[in-house]
Amino acid sequence: MRDGLVELAAVAIAFVSVTALADLPPVYHVGQVTLSDTSSYFSTNQNYDRYGNKQDLCYPQVGSCDYKFQTETNSIDGKYDLDSALGVWSFGAGVDIDYADSRGPDPVYLTEKDRTNSQFDDVHFVMQKPIPLQMFRVIPEVKGTIAFNPINMNQIVYNGPGTNYYDNALTSNACDALQAGSWIVGSFPHTQLYAYVGYEYRDDQYSSLIPWQAGGLFQFHRFIFGGELDGYNSATNDQYGYGREILTDRVDGGSYKYFAADPVESDVRLNIGYSITPDLTVTGAWSNTISGQEIAIGQTFYASLAYSFDVAGGGRSRYNDDLLPRDKNGKASPHRQGQFQPSVEKYDQSLFESN
Repeated sequence: MRDGLVELAAVAIAFVSVTALADLPPVYHVGQVTLSDTSSYFSTNQNYDRYGNKQDLCYPQVGSCDYKFQTETNSIDGKYDLDSALGVWSFGAGVDIDYADSRGPDPVYLTEKDRTNSQFDDVHFVMQKPIPLQMFRVIPEVKGTIAFNPINMNQIVYNGPGTNYYDNALTSNACDALQAGSWIVGSFPHTQLYAYVGYEYRDDQYSSLIPWQAGGLFQFHRFIFGGELDGYNSATNDQYGYGREILTDRVDGGSYKYFAADPVESDVRLNIGYSITPDLTVTGAWSNTISGQEIAIGQTFYASLAYSFDVAGGGRSRYNDDLLPRDKNGKASPHRQGQFQPSVEKYDQSLFESN
């Protein structure tokens, strides 16, 4: 039972694109590097329109409602948890490689057309600082995305053949973004409850978002099981309004998965994970859209593999006061490690026996 549920949760789907809403509560391998590879698959043939009503992916001029959109994302990430004079800090970065496939209209010839696209979409980063409290841990974080292939709205003109420079399926929102937020995590015997809220600024005159999530995890030996609700609301108005739909109607088969104006989304998600060794973990998840506005309705499947190794010479017994819960006087409480300390955040108990 020393294989902690937080370890499994943390590496589930780490550091993916800012609005992917796939993160789970972080854990810290003090003095170690964690490498992870995460794949996700999303498919849809429906949207929630701007009023929250379901609609099929249709194009009235062609008279077809047989359109579809699907995308696969592969995220390659690394993070390092630094034990410093200022406590534990975590730094991570990675890249997203995406593939998209759509069936949509060809307005020029009023027929259907299959489109595909694959590309490096972005480089992303994250920085976190755990703050232990009496029963919970607060984890402020800053993360962001730098897009490799931004979409130029000036090149989206629709007055006839040859005036639109984009004819590939979109693989992302294709904008730079910066997000600040905080986790609050409460760990109890075999159970963890968590919540997150943040604010995401997106450039290229997209609307800003308020991402949120809340859920729980349950541990059984080396397995974890969990569920959550997550989503986001638009905090500002998109500069281009619903003009962005002109592009998605054509190249993404009408799907609002990417490039939507003022999206609102709520998802339900199920998580599962298994710790093969203290350093090697596999995880998976399934999520489904349950409500929204100006957003695609679909299912997403996730799979991830993560491996940690020591680079600081301290091994897995590295201790840091930042990773312990506090007593009523604000002092670290090492004898409560059964609630907070999985093997990845293990410390040497003998250091405290004299206490």
